[in-house]
Parts: sequence; C-alpha cells; structure tokens
Amino acid sequence: MDECQIYDGFDFITELIKEQNKMLLTKIAKSKNYDDFDKNIFINEFLKVGFFTPILTNDIYEESSQIKYIERKIKKLKKKNKK
Repeated sequence: MDECQIYDGFDFITELIKEQNKMLLTKIAKSKNYDDFDKNIFINEFLKVGFFTPILTNDIYEESSQIKYIERKIKKLKKKNKK
C-alpha cells in the first residue's frame, strides 16, 4: 500500500482486525512451539480475508443483533476470566 494512502473507516477497521488476528495467530503458534517455517504456514492458513473483513448491513435489526451477539460473548469471557 502507498504510504500516503488515506483509509476510510471500513478499510481502517479491516486492517485493524487483520493485524489483531495476525497477532493472535502468532501467539497461538508460539504457544504450540512452532518453528518459523511452521508458524508462517499456520498464519497463512488461517489469516484469510473472510476472517477479518467486516460484514456491512443496511438493516438496523441485523446491526443490533451483531452488537448484542458481541456483548454476550464479552460477558461470557469476563465471567470465564473471573473463575
């Protein structure tokens, strides 16, 4: 990408999710003691566009459903981490 490229909100969020996914996959690979070769294969296998590209919707019901789903997931994670 061009250094002077200006991102719109969608591009920014997509890039942010991609980098977060890459960091997570790197941590997983490290926890499994993969060498650099296996780590790169693992990351390339799971770092796919469909896993980090947000889904746009024009329907407010779908949007609110996504928010509620995320809120439930966060609540479960917080509950799990307290144990």
